[in-house]
Amino acid sequence: MAKAPKSPRRSPRRRGATAFQPAATSATPPKKTASEGPPRKKSTAGKVTGAVIGVASAAGVLTGLYQPTAKPALVCGGTDRWQTKVATDADAISGKIDLTTDKLFSVPEINNMVLPGGPFDAAGRMPVELKAYKVKGFLSYFKTESDQDYHVVISDQQGLFAQGNSPAKGQSVVVEFPNPDCFGGKHSTGPATSELGQAIAQARANFEDHVHALGLSHDKVITQPVPVTVTGVAFFDHYASNHAPTGHSIPRELPDGSGQAVLELHPVTDVVFQSDPDPAGS
Repeated sequence: MAKAPKSPRRSPRRRGATAFQPAATSATPPKKTASEGPPRKKSTAGKVTGAVIGVASAAGVLTGLYQPTAKPALVCGGTDRWQTKVATDADAISGKIDLTTDKLFSVPEINNMVLPGGPFDAAGRMPVELKAYKVKGFLSYFKTESDQDYHVVISDQQGLFAQGNSPAKGQSVVVEFPNPDCFGGKHSTGPATSELGQAIAQARANFEDHVHALGLSHDKVITQPVPVTVTGVAFFDHYASNHAPTGHSIPRELPDGSGQAVLELHPVTDVVFQSDPDPAGS
């Protein structure tokens, strides 16, 4: 009986070889034709272009995940006689404001002695508004207004002042500390710097330091005695039933018959706190 032929032996598999690896061969590799040439190297420009495309692709993915939120525009500064309020008007620029203060007024005195006179010009000043005044009283209220001014009330007795349309008996007066970053007005159409800019900035910073040191609350009546002396340029603000500033002075008839106005010191150029601790330690 004839023997069955032996099965051919399988060649041993190398360690680490996978099913996707081609079997080793000793055959001579085919020669490259002239048309194939050497392997091409990617140019520097090509590498840069590829990198840019990669970054752009990544940015596109990230953009889809994160959409930055636009910050709202800062409402800063006002419109109504704004340049007069912050001393960027023609009279201030030409040095016509008398900054000497030879008299210290009480709150009732300044209510009854500093009165409107002359033409009330939206772009200019009445003669009384060409002078600085100094008044002493008690700090009774403050808040930040929409134009970024500090609206501050000085009264003859702490915590007592005219509110809204309540009758004013001369017991209070408004003094305003503008924000030096807002001199240009709401639409940034005016000068960005003021002739009194340094004094305005120092007075505002001094006020901030002191109310912080005293722990005084914003938009609340201040009943503790805080005596202050404030210096500022006279300014008459319109007064009406729909515009009655908190702590306003006695409303006065304007010479041109256009209505009533109330005295303010606007801008404040100096403030001195008499009896509170000095935050600077001096």
